[in-house]
Amino acid sequence: MKNNVVNETPAATSMAQTDKSTMEQTKSVVIYSFGSYNFRRYSTPWVALINNGKYDFSKKIGGYTGRYNSGDAGDVYVSHPVDGQIYAYGQKDYRNPKNTFINFAIWKNGQFVECDKLGRVRKGAL
Repeated sequence: MKNNVVNETPAATSMAQTDKSTMEQTKSVVIYSFGSYNFRRYSTPWVALINNGKYDFSKKIGGYTGRYNSGDAGDVYVSHPVDGQIYAYGQKDYRNPKNTFINFAIWKNGQFVECDKLGRVRKGAL
């Protein structure tokens, strides 16, 4: 799974002034990259927390770098990933809900690892 750091340095400080703990607190990591898509058929890609096997959209924990409702390619990212937290990400297919894309990943040891929505790591994901 691709893990790219989106924003590692606070805008108001230089690298010389930034200590390691500050950098860890401001990190945003790409969880998945989407190509361009037909915005009339598919939703804007999304990311959410999973708590006790249920989706939790109550907090904004990341976003999508492509323009909203435009079909632009972009990355789904998580801001400040928490070790052991499970995240869901995906894209709804309005025309055929059976083709809706949903996947899960857990943040472990500084990277995302594919899992199910209960946090069980998929075989071959490590």
